[in-house]
Amino acid sequence: MYDRRSIYALNKKNPDAIVLPDADGNLICLTCADFTDEAEFRRWKRWSDQDFHAEDKSDVEESDHTTSMDMVPEAALAVPNEDALAEERQVREDLIRCAEAAVSGIRRIVTGAQFASKGKQRAKSPKQKASRSRLCLNRWSPL
Repeated sequence: MYDRRSIYALNKKNPDAIVLPDADGNLICLTCADFTDEAEFRRWKRWSDQDFHAEDKSDVEESDHTTSMDMVPEAALAVPNEDALAEERQVREDLIRCAEAAVSGIRRIVTGAQFASKGKQRAKSPKQKASRSRLCLNRWSPL
């Protein structure tokens, strides 16, 4: 199947004519009879096919990299609220400060070698890992 609006496809389908639109969008077919000889027609046919092919490739590439606004969910187009962004940033900064306090508290009570080796140990399950991090945050949290 081919795109009936594609000038390149229409030219490929009609090897004995050069199909092109006029200013109003109506299709014009130039045949060998419209030229002085067949060699001139073939030269212009080859040139127009190459030109229409390059244009068609450009159009396809552009359409592949664009999305209709109808296809995008409304939530994706929403502009984020400045207050919500500031609150989110504050929560993130608070978590970082809490984690830094926990690490510095741990560093005060363990030796450098113990601290380094602790980073190499792995919790056996995600549940153990989560309970350990909660314990650390609760115990060393400055809040």
